[in-house]
Amino acid sequence: MTRRRGFALLTSLWCVVAITVLAFEVARVARGDRLATANAIDATHARAAATAGIEHARALLTTALRTADPARGPRDPWLALVARRDSVLLDGASYTLTLRDDGATLDVNRADADALRALFIACGADAPVAARSALRVMDFIDADSLSREGGSEAELYRGADGSARPRNAPLLTLDALDGIPDLPATPWRCARSVLSIGGMGRINVNSAPAPVLRTVPGVSAEVAEAIIAARTAGTMFVSFNQLLDALPGPLAASLRRVSDRAESRLTFQVDAVRVLAHGAVPGSPVTIDGEALLTRGGGATVFVTWSTQR
Repeated sequence: MTRRRGFALLTSLWCVVAITVLAFEVARVARGDRLATANAIDATHARAAATAGIEHARALLTTALRTADPARGPRDPWLALVARRDSVLLDGASYTLTLRDDGATLDVNRADADALRALFIACGADAPVAARSALRVMDFIDADSLSREGGSEAELYRGADGSARPRNAPLLTLDALDGIPDLPATPWRCARSVLSIGGMGRINVNSAPAPVLRTVPGVSAEVAEAIIAARTAGTMFVSFNQLLDALPGPLAASLRRVSDRAESRLTFQVDAVRVLAHGAVPGSPVTIDGEALLTRGGGATVFVTWSTQR
């Protein structure tokens, strides 16, 4: 009898342990489900906030076009907005809005080897390193598997961990370029900061930084320096001929010699604005980044040329 009671007691204890373990597991799964549900709700709010940020930007740009005063002369109503950064708190969410002139960047999918080489040189690489780096970027993006002389296709990645391979197609994100081995660290950081994708492909004389200006045929370091000095002094360029007139004689002559290639690469107004809207929910780790390209239409119309969230 004593032995039966002991066995029953032991069995009861094991049942209690099993029930306790099961209860803990159910509680753990329930907590996980609650967390997943909460994160999904936060993501919805953050996504809505990012979308609101892009619409905020479109409203700002539309208003600027509508209120532009032609009597004030050749002013670009969008130029003052492209360095703008706003933070807005909504009901339960917030967004941070950043506007950037597309013409102050170089679209890597549209760039040729000469433009990329000039960018790397402007960012501090010596000529051989700049040439090799430009060709590696070109081979990474172009549609074939043939290496340019000095560039490299799949063979460059054979010694790597296998996670990176030439895309051999236009880029969808700039992050893919970070997988190219042996790009010079400091020049690459500089170059990457002014690269873009999905843009209009023209360089704005009135806003582009020196490294981007230098990617235009005929724009040497001295020409870029003269352009920026004129802008700092208050000059707003409105045409290629005015730009030539503003440059010292020898610099103007060097640019004029390649005017057939240079002029088509330039613009003198903000044709498109890159918008980054960072949506967040206070206290939540979940955030959403919305990005869009807003372009001018007729009159005060602003088009969302493309938009994405991640």
